[in-house]
Parts: sequence; structure tokens; C-alpha cells
Amino acid sequence: MLETNSIPVSIIIMTRNNDSHLRQCLDSVLPFNEIFVVDSQSTDQTLDVAKQSHARIISYEWDGSPMKKKQWCLTHLPFKNNWVFYLDADEIMTRKCAKEIQGLVHDPHAADGYFVTAQHVLRGQKLNHGMHNRKLAFFKKDSFYYPEIKQKLDHDIGEVEGHYQPLPVHSDSTIARLSNTIEHHAFDDMNAYTVRHERYARWEAEMTLKERWPNDPIGWRQHIKRVLRQSLLRPAFLFFYSFIVKAGFLDGINGYRYARYKSAYARRVLFFLKDFNAQYKAGA
Repeated sequence: MLETNSIPVSIIIMTRNNDSHLRQCLDSVLPFNEIFVVDSQSTDQTLDVAKQSHARIISYEWDGSPMKKKQWCLTHLPFKNNWVFYLDADEIMTRKCAKEIQGLVHDPHAADGYFVTAQHVLRGQKLNHGMHNRKLAFFKKDSFYYPEIKQKLDHDIGEVEGHYQPLPVHSDSTIARLSNTIEHHAFDDMNAYTVRHERYARWEAEMTLKERWPNDPIGWRQHIKRVLRQSLLRPAFLFFYSFIVKAGFLDGINGYRYARYKSAYARRVLFFLKDFNAQYKAGA
């Protein structure tokens, strides 16, 4: 049984109008002894929900500089712990994952950072198969940093770093993966999901076209991403990999829907790549 405030890890929850799942998110991290809600001028009930928890609320406003919100948190938050965990407001820490983390922070042989697998929940169904997202979200705070994209982009996504991982400060830093998963409720509001990923697709296309991507901290991941980013086969590959190779078909119709979502996003990235490339050539 995990006791409240028993795990010496600092949880960072970045918010901006995220009241729909925030209460569940905050309830799930009660075993951790430090919780930050770093809020960007929310106008919904986000702050009201946060104030009802034991979280420390920090106000954040991006100044447009290359340092964005995740790195700002690492640089400026008054942590009392050596370990941090970035949890999105629509994610839920599971008991099994919290218990695994509790063991690792007391393990002298633990890695310096850990990839975390997000198990998606689609239309109320937890997807046990398919292509799960993994992010380097649990690490020693002085061992990793979020690289800055210093060149201005026409389709910047704003205050938060995009779909790239933090990098190790030292060349000998070790990275592993948590055995247990967290829950991700990204699909509850499909209109918001569509708008958000349309914006991400534009940003990703420009990042690829202008070669702005930081390296991934894992070599084989970097190689696969480099190959796939501009491949016309990417949409078909992602659908096949998620639905067939990773057995998404075992999740039934929602496994099929999820594979379609992954494929559709890749098609939008390719569409914008082609469109932006034509614009740049025309303007050259």
C-alpha cells in the first residue's frame, strides 16, 4: 500500500485550460511528496481544481525565447527532490507505475532516466495492444535538459517543447524503460485532439523540412525517425505496425481506430511537407 507523500519524486503537471482530467491526474499522484502545477493563464476551472489539491501552483508565461516550458521548469522550480516526473494533465499515474518508481529512487543501480509508456484510453476502453507512445519523462533533474530550437519557425507550436526527448547532460548517462505504464486520455475530446494534431503536423513538417530536429537520446530511435519522417510509406507503415505487428486488432474496433489516427496524422505531416516545400521553392 502506497502512503500519501511517501515517494521522493517531484511531479510536474503543466496546464493550460486542462480542467477535464486534472482532478483524476492529481488524485493519482498523491503518493508523491512534491507536486507542481505549472499553469499558463488558464481561463477554465483548472486553477480551482488545482487549489483543491496538495499541489503547489506556479504561474508561467512564455516570453517567446528559445527556452520553453519544460526546460523552464527544470531551471526555475524549487525542487526538493533529485528525481522529476513530467505528467500531462490528461494522464493518470497508475498504482503499479508509482510502486515501481518508489523502488527505483532508492535503488543505487537505477538508470539516470526512464522512458515511460502511455497506455491510451479510447472511448472508455484501455488499449492493451497497438503502438504506444513512449517519452523520457522520469529522470534525475540534473542529468537531462530539453534542447532549444533557436531558429524561428513559421509554424511554431508555442510555449511547450514539441515531440522530441530531453537529452543527457553527460555522455555516460544511462537510460532505461519503466516496466509499468501510465494511462493517457487524449481522445476524450476529438475536436480538441484534431485541432491540436493539425497544429503539430504543420510544426513537424517544418521541423523536418528545415532540419531542426534535435537527436533522440537513443541511437536506434534516431535512425528510425530520420528514415520515416519524409517517407511516403510512413502512413501505411504506422497503421500496419500498430494494428498488425503490435496486435492492435486484439483491441477490436478501437484498436483499428487508433491505428487509423496514427496513419492519418502521418498523412497530414506529408501533406504539409509537400505544401511547404513548394512554397519555399516558389519564394526562392
